[in-house]
Amino acid sequence: MSESRVAGKRSGRAKAKSHGAHHGAGHTDPRVVDALIDRAKNHPLGTEFLSQGSLDSVSAAFQTHAFTVEAARERLMGEELVE
Repeated sequence: MSESRVAGKRSGRAKAKSHGAHHGAGHTDPRVVDALIDRAKNHPLGTEFLSQGSLDSVSAAFQTHAFTVEAARERLMGEELVE
């Protein structure tokens, strides 16, 4: 295999890893989490479902990533402690 092909394969793997790290960060972006909490407040099942429903069910119902659901749960728990 030529050296340029080997270098290209290495850089492809590096790009995939860096993309994955960046992509995951968007799921816990405060604006994304805020939007999910707002949607839950207006949803028939409410924030209780967001807080206590099974992770896969909540993710599916709100069509969002599990990391976003977990971040929203942490935020909601923090709000309960303050109240």
